[in-house]
Amino acid sequence: MQRDRLEIVSCAAEAPVRSGTVRVGGLMGFGELVTSMGGDPEGLMAACGLAPATLRDPDNIIPFRAGARLLHLARTELSCPHFGLLLGQRQNLALLGPIGFLMQHSPDVRSALSNLMRYMHLHVQGASARLTVRGDSIEFSYHILIPRVVGAEQVYAICMANEFRFLQLLCGRDWRPSAVHFCFRAPPDAAPFREFFGAPVQFSQPASAVFFPTRDLDRKIPSADAGLGEILDRYIAQIEARHSGNFLGQLRSVVRTLLPTGNCTADRVAALFSIHRRTLHRQLAASRTTFEEVIDSMRRQVALEMLAQTDMKLGQLADMLGYGELSSFNRAFRRWTGTSPSAWRARRGSARAPRRTEPPGSGA
Repeated sequence: MQRDRLEIVSCAAEAPVRSGTVRVGGLMGFGELVTSMGGDPEGLMAACGLAPATLRDPDNIIPFRAGARLLHLARTELSCPHFGLLLGQRQNLALLGPIGFLMQHSPDVRSALSNLMRYMHLHVQGASARLTVRGDSIEFSYHILIPRVVGAEQVYAICMANEFRFLQLLCGRDWRPSAVHFCFRAPPDAAPFREFFGAPVQFSQPASAVFFPTRDLDRKIPSADAGLGEILDRYIAQIEARHSGNFLGQLRSVVRTLLPTGNCTADRVAALFSIHRRTLHRQLAASRTTFEEVIDSMRRQVALEMLAQTDMKLGQLADMLGYGELSSFNRAFRRWTGTSPSAWRARRGSARAPRRTEPPGSGA
């Protein structure tokens, strides 16, 4: 394929989808920004059905609509039409986790963006990015595939700011795009957009995109470490092998995030996906499972992780997982593993304990 005709699309369905998810890393800096503007980040999160602790781990997964609505509520409560732009200004490649590190250790901008396209579906489901090269110009666009998303304009604002920041980090602080387009109406004051991008900005366009010269694709990334890049590529490929992009996979990720909050119900999960509870049950039935089976599976996963990695008391763990009594948790755990939680933890601890190396009779 000729380079001047190249088109790279992120690994995501291009057709509209009913729901999607996004890593919490995409909201990096949200709490700090809202607080600095005199707002209440925890109150905004509660209004979206999200627990405050959700944002503490960038690898947590939330429904796409919930994340977009959170941005919309912040924009409304703070009377700041360009809230998404402000948040995007504070972010960098770290929001993408290992994908961002892989981009930093790619040999040039072309391969860095190709890696982003290749693995973007691990960061977000329900949206796609497209890198289109025609002659001397590149269109780096972002597309929400979910219909009627409340807060879509804030998502587009943050994503264009992200694209700009990513390219600046790869190309150098002096890098500027040739133009920036947005697929929503111009806000009352467009000056913050023009000042940030330092380039012509147009609204009500067919797509939200950052434009820049084709020659920038060949820029080398001086800080790239080829060996580390290969390691990161293999690591992300392993994550991808375990990743499921269908609704069931999305649901499991969201349930996994909600379980530690102690408030994971079918009604709450359905609300986060902006669907009725009956719709949730129908979609699960189509996947030949039930919400109860999903909850049971994720409770098992969380229980094993917490028992292996923490010293949390069994009563606390049972309560966190939604069991009314410790005896109920014990029965479920014995069903999963054939033994009790305390016995499993003790066996796990003894397996990790270092072997004694003192000679017989040393008195140790």
